[in-house]
Amino acid sequence: MIGVGVGAGSGLTGCGLNLRDARNIVVRNLRIAKVRAGVGNGDAIHLDNSTNVWIDHNDLSSDTTSGTDYYDGLLDVTHGSNFVTVSWNRLHDHVKCSLVGHSDGATASPPPAAPGRWSRGTPSRT
Repeated sequence: MIGVGVGAGSGLTGCGLNLRDARNIVVRNLRIAKVRAGVGNGDAIHLDNSTNVWIDHNDLSSDTTSGTDYYDGLLDVTHGSNFVTVSWNRLHDHVKCSLVGHSDGATASPPPAAPGRWSRGTPSRT
């Protein structure tokens, strides 16, 4: 198991995490902010075909004044990612918060568990 973000105040500004074909990952206690669309995949945390992932106690944000497409998603779980738990995270001050699946017909199997999710200032994709 790989742990990321164990210490208080750990985090990223302007870039996010892209977990592709990843297994047995814990992402915890990170602050990730202001990842612009076009930087990497444009998400604060992006899962692509990943399994057994726990995303816990993170603070994900941008701002809502830069326009709809200036930032992409805060937390996207896509392309067959499964056995994902998203617990006790704060998603705030962002236009397009999260995406599960990568098209209208695709979803994660099973869908992510999301206890204790908190969001504020998030008008869409919450």
